[in-house]
Amino acid sequence: MELHDLSIDQQDYFNYLQWFQKHGKIRLLQLGLVIGGVILIAYSCLLGVTGSYVWGTLAPIIFLGVFAIVYLPLLTRWRAVTAYRSPKNAAVFAPATFVIDDTGVTATAANGSGHRDWTGFLEAAETPSLFILMSTSRQGQLLPKSGMTEEQIQELRAIISRNMTVDKVKLG
Repeated sequence: MELHDLSIDQQDYFNYLQWFQKHGKIRLLQLGLVIGGVILIAYSCLLGVTGSYVWGTLAPIIFLGVFAIVYLPLLTRWRAVTAYRSPKNAAVFAPATFVIDDTGVTATAANGSGHRDWTGFLEAAETPSLFILMSTSRQGQLLPKSGMTEEQIQELRAIISRNMTVDKVKLG
């Protein structure tokens, strides 16, 4: 199957970062920040209700709690925007043509081409807006669905399922 002129937009990259946070090792950091933020806010409420606080200490504690909860989502959005706008990443977000078959994935863009066998992918996942083929624990090939027809999406699912072991595939 051939996919022509697929390009990753800012929202696709943001969706990948969000997926990575939920499925990568960073998910424990995110969970810890949320739990820590809730504990700080609950502690400040407890101090406020009991009246056992030094004047002016509740606001910083509440601020730290809210900051801990919103830090990672805001950082993710900022990373997506800055990465997308950076000139050094222009080739990553440029349109590319992909040939995907039983031998692997071949990507061709204006700056070059490359091929990766299916054994070179650690994991395959599908989100509502893209397919993610992880080649390392921190790097993946993104294939946005916005440039595909429904038939191509079905065919890509079949190719991935046929060429990767079941435990590595999270499609649908």
